[in-house]
This record gives sequence, structure tokens and C-alpha cells, in this order.
Amino acid sequence: MKSAVGKKKTDVIKQYAGGLRMAGGQILSFAAGLLLSGTSIFGNYAPFGTAFTAAMPKGYVLSAGFGAVIGYLFRFHGGDPFRYIAAVCAAMTVKFFLSGLIKSIRKPLFSSITAFLSVFVTGMAVASINSFAPSDIIMYTAESLMAAGCAYFIHRATATLSGRRGIRGMSQQELVSIVITLALIMLSLSDIKFAGVSPARIIVVICIMAAAKYGRETGGAIAGIAMGFAMSLANGEYSFLAGAYSFGGLIAGVFSPLGKIGCAAAFVLANGVICLRTGATAEVVSGLYEVLAASVVFIALPSKVTVKMSEFFSPSAKIHKDDGLRRALCMRLSFASNALTDVSQTVEEVSARLQRVNAPDAQSIYSRVESEACKNCALRLYCWETVQGETLDALMEMCGIIRRHGRIVPEEIPDKFGKRCARIEEVCQSLFSNYSDYSMKEAAVHRIEEVRSVVSDQFDGIAEMLAEMSYEFENAERFDSAAAARIDSALCSLGIVASSISCTIDKDEHMTVEFKCEDDGSRINKSDLIQELSSACDRQLDLPCISVAEGETIVTLSERANYHIEFGAAQFTCSDARMCGDAYDFFNDGHGRAFMLISDGMGNGGRAAVDSAMASGLMSRLIKAGFGLDCALKIVNSAMLFKSVDESTATMDISQIDLFSGKVDMYKAGAVSTIIKRNGRTGKAECKSLPIGILRDVGFDHAVITLSPGDVVLMMSDGVTSEGTDWICAELEAWREDSSQRLAEHIASGARRRRSDGHEDDITVIAAIIEKAF
Repeated sequence: MKSAVGKKKTDVIKQYAGGLRMAGGQILSFAAGLLLSGTSIFGNYAPFGTAFTAAMPKGYVLSAGFGAVIGYLFRFHGGDPFRYIAAVCAAMTVKFFLSGLIKSIRKPLFSSITAFLSVFVTGMAVASINSFAPSDIIMYTAESLMAAGCAYFIHRATATLSGRRGIRGMSQQELVSIVITLALIMLSLSDIKFAGVSPARIIVVICIMAAAKYGRETGGAIAGIAMGFAMSLANGEYSFLAGAYSFGGLIAGVFSPLGKIGCAAAFVLANGVICLRTGATAEVVSGLYEVLAASVVFIALPSKVTVKMSEFFSPSAKIHKDDGLRRALCMRLSFASNALTDVSQTVEEVSARLQRVNAPDAQSIYSRVESEACKNCALRLYCWETVQGETLDALMEMCGIIRRHGRIVPEEIPDKFGKRCARIEEVCQSLFSNYSDYSMKEAAVHRIEEVRSVVSDQFDGIAEMLAEMSYEFENAERFDSAAAARIDSALCSLGIVASSISCTIDKDEHMTVEFKCEDDGSRINKSDLIQELSSACDRQLDLPCISVAEGETIVTLSERANYHIEFGAAQFTCSDARMCGDAYDFFNDGHGRAFMLISDGMGNGGRAAVDSAMASGLMSRLIKAGFGLDCALKIVNSAMLFKSVDESTATMDISQIDLFSGKVDMYKAGAVSTIIKRNGRTGKAECKSLPIGILRDVGFDHAVITLSPGDVVLMMSDGVTSEGTDWICAELEAWREDSSQRLAEHIASGARRRRSDGHEDDITVIAAIIEKAF
């Protein structure tokens, strides 16, 4: 019984709300028809009331037409109002009585045809009085075409606003239609002025600035062109507004990343340039006042209003949701990965064969010496046939002299050969010349081999990256498009315009949110972002990972994991130098993993600082970009090998912590031990691999351990372990505080005090304490 009563009450409320909505629509239709019919262009033409009536749905045609008729009677002061009243009646008749006969009546093209015929037929009737003067025919045809175009845009605008998709679901064509409709209404109000300033044009300028701020160059240009053209139709004195508003909207969109102030300033300056070119007329001066007033109002708008503007003018983000596309993408990525691997193997095989064919031949040195220096020598047969072995031994020994000294030292020439040879000077010159050529060719071949190896490694690295991306996409069980749409709205409320949004849920039901925007990341408030997106997703999200590349920012957030990491770091430079040879970083990657990273450049000072900073920075960026650690190591190693002609080496020490399971993966390349405190006891993860930048084939030593809340991971550079690691283990076992920062500072200070070998080195410590997430 209660259920039936509740349902009846709900139905009554719905009927009441529907009645109010219908009444509101009728009032707005009447008002719009009244306003638009009183708007004239070129002095005697007013097609907008007829166009509006032709564009209205059947349920609102009568109120729109009635408003247009009253407007033509009392507000139109141009030509004959009865001609337009006849056109409105014709449009009403077509829309009202043909709605049941023609299926396409709800299409915008039908509204355009209706408006065109209504205005054109009545215009030709008037033209017949003047015997169809060519000028009348041209003007009435142009008026009819304008009526048809306006009817098309008004039809699309009303259909969009009456739909239920919401303003964030609009296409660019629908946004253009709404902007043009709004511009026509503002044109009808532009005659209302106070001291020569039109409030309608102030509203128009605010709309253009908002479109530029949130729709960037595209939105600013669209709004500027549409509204500028509409405002310029008022009369000839305001024709400059078409260029001023169009150019201003485009320039304001270019400077939209600078915020509301930058956007408004750009519009004012661009508008001023056009106004100066036009001249100091009364209309131009009032236009400048309107722009300045609009700029002040736009900057002072409260956040609630700007959020609504952002939702309206921001382009709808691309939401990834097609599962079939995901499978196809995985297949293509896997295929591309295999193809690149095949390319790398083919390059290796072909290069090995060509090297065997084209490699420099040391035997050719001696053959050329014989043909060049010993030609026509009486002892040639004796030296190169009878005692050939002795001759070759002597020449090889002389090649060693060139290798050691860069020239032939006469005192080191074998005595027996020097006394026997009749052309010793010619032989020395020929041997030096040919051996130098051989050395240069050998060095070039070696360098080409190194470059080829790096290129091959790059192919392998890209192949591994594509394979890992394919694996990640494959493990993403589904895309949550509904949550992505809510995220889009939440980002708009924060003033963030996202061009692409992906919301995936993996096989373990963990959500990952990723979006791309043109912001540089510095203005993103992380706490507000987490709060809004967590509410939108109905899940608690963790700290975001923000990665910036080539003007675009990718922000990744994962569902809050079971564990939280408290990081702490401390660093002392060698001899209190200005630059440190150690570089470190720690961050969450946005996929439920935390990373700690230390790179120690060989030596200390500026050179070591450059090497470690390069290795650490590249590795961090590659990890944040989604590269696997082995793949990233190959790329960083290749970069270190060919950074300069001098040797560039650095250690690489990485700990990857899974925040859902507590598993810690430790990857080391030439790094010192990592100390682990687990259940109150300490242990070490050691490394035997080489640093990066030495050999082409480099790899990580890998160790795995699973930790629990309260356990500690302690990473350090070799400056900490000069006195061994036993004292570090003892200090860590005795540590009872829960501050990772104080722990890192305590260990770093202790290492500095204990150093007793008379040498100094850079000291870096990173501590991470595993905590239960709240």
C-alpha cells in the first residue's frame, strides 16, 4: 500500500515538473521570437523572427510565431512588417500542419528549407511591385539564404539543449550552433545602451574570452568568428567587430595557458590593434570600453560560474572504452614488437657477415710496402722470398714501434734488418703511411660497430617496450566508460581540460585513471585532484604521478593500495663541494608501485654529477613513461656509452615496491648493498653486476623479498659503506622511531663521522618505511 502511494506521489511530481518545463519553454520561445523579430540588418531586413519560428519544434511553434508577430508589429522599424508576418504565418503553417505527413520535419535541413521559402516567396511578392528589379531580387535572395542558415543553427541548438546528454557531450558543430544562436539573441539586445556602451556586447566579449580560456585556440576562434559576424550585422559602423572579435578570440586562445588574466589581456591587446587600424570613431571608442569592462568582469567571475563555463566550452575528452579496439591494439603491439626484434636480429647477422668481408686486413700493409718501397730493388727476391719470415717479423716489430710512439724511432729498428735493407728510409715511410691508414680504418670500423650495436639495442628496447605495453593492455580487463565520464566532469570542476581520459580496471579489480592535458602540471593541486576523482570514481585513489613531455602532461592515479611508503633522504657532498656525484629519486608511478633510485657517477665532482644526474633522470622518466626496468636499462646504457668520447659510467640501484602485495624487487647494476629490515631483523641484497656505460651487454642483478608494515628498505651509495655494513645493520635494528627522514639523516651522519681511510666521497641515503594505508 505504501509503495503504491509513493509511486503515485512520484508520478504527480514528475507531471508537475514536466508542466513547469513546458511552460518555461513556451515563455522562452515567445520571448526569443519577440526579440529576434525586432532585429534588422542592412536597415530594412529582419529575417531572424521567421527563421526562429521555422526552427522550433511543433510544440513551440505557436508561442514562437506569436512572439515573432508581436515583435514585427511593435519592434521592427525598418520595412513592411506585414510581409514578415506573412512569412511567419507560412512557416507556422508548414511546421504545424505538415508534421504528420513529412518524416524529415525534425531535421535541421527541413527547417532551413521552410525558412528560405517563407522569406523568399514573400520577398518576391514585394519585388513584383517594383517589376522584379535586379537589386531587389539579389537582396531578397541573400536575406532568404541568411534565414535558412540561421534556422539550421537554431534548430540544432534547440535540439542540443533539449537533449539529455549534458553540455559535456556536445560536438563542435553543436557548440557552434549554440554560440550562433546566442549571438543572434545578443544582437537583438545590442541596441540597449548606457552612455553608448552595450551590455549585450559586454556579455558577448565575456563569452568569447570564456571560449578561448577553456576551448583554447579552437573555441576562441569559433566564438570570435560567430559572435563577431553577428554583432557586425547591426549596422555599417560596427563592421569592425567581425575582425576584432575573431582575431581577439584566436589570440586569447593562444594565451589561455596563462589563466584568465593572460587570456583577457591578450584579447584586449588584439582588439586594440584592430580598433586602432579602424580609426577613433564613437563606435570604436565604445567598443574599447565594452572590451575593458568585459575583461574586468571576466577576471572577477566567481569559481562557480567559471566551472560552468569550463563545462560548456571545454572540448569533450576522448574516453577509451572499446574492448574490441583494446584486443586489436594488443595484437598490433605484439606484432610490432616481434617485427622490431626480427629487425634487430637481421641487422646483427648482416653486420657480422659484412664485417668478415670488409674488415681491414693487416697483411695488406706488408704487400703494399713491398710494391711501393721494394720495387726494382736488387734484394727484393732475397728479402721477400728467401728470408720472408725475418722480413715480416721485422716489419711487425716496426708496426709496434709506430703504435707505441706514433712514429718510427730509428734506434728501435731491428739491427739485422736495418743493416741488410738497402732502402730503409723508403720502407719506413711506406710502412708508416700504410699502417696509419690501416689504424684509421680499424678505428672507423670499430666505431661503426659500436653505433650499430647501439642501434640494435634501441630496436630491442623499443620491442620490449611494445611487448610490455601489449601485456599491460591485455591485463586491463575492461574500460569503465561511466567512471571516465564522471572524471571528465570532475576535472572540469577543477579547471583542468583533459584531451583524453582512460579508466581501466585490471583482473584484480584495481582501478587506474590516466588523463592527458596541456597544463604543465605545476598548477594541479594534488589534494583537490585526489578528493574530486575519488568521489567521482567511488574509490579511494592514491597520489598521482605527473609526467611532462613536449608540452603535454600525463597524470596517472591508481586505486589506493594496501600499503603506503614514507620516504626519507639525506645527502652530503664530498668535501662540502657544490656538486654531488650521487643522484637519487623516489616516486609513485600511479600504477600501485613505488620506486627508489640511486645513481652514483664514477668519481666525484662535476663529471660524476653529470653522469649520475643523466642516468637517474633518464631512468626516472622512462619508468614514469611506462618502460620496463630491463628495457629502460638498455636505453640508458646506450645513452651513457655515446654521451661523449670520454668514458661515462654510473651505478644504478632501483627498488620497486608493490603497494598492494608488499613485494620488493631490487635491481642493481654496480651498486652497493641494500639493507632490509624485516620483522626486526636485517639482511642485505648485494650485487655483482657492472655499472652502466662500460659494456654494451649490461644487466641487472635481481632480488625479491616481501615486506610487511613496519619493515624498512635502506638504499645508499658507496660513500656510506666505506667502513662496512655491519654498523648500519646494527643501527637499523636498534632504530625505534617511525620517521624515515630522521633515519636517513642518522645513517648519513654516522657514515660521515666513521670514515677513517683518509678519503672522502659523496654520501647518499634513502630510507623507506612500509606503512599500512589508512
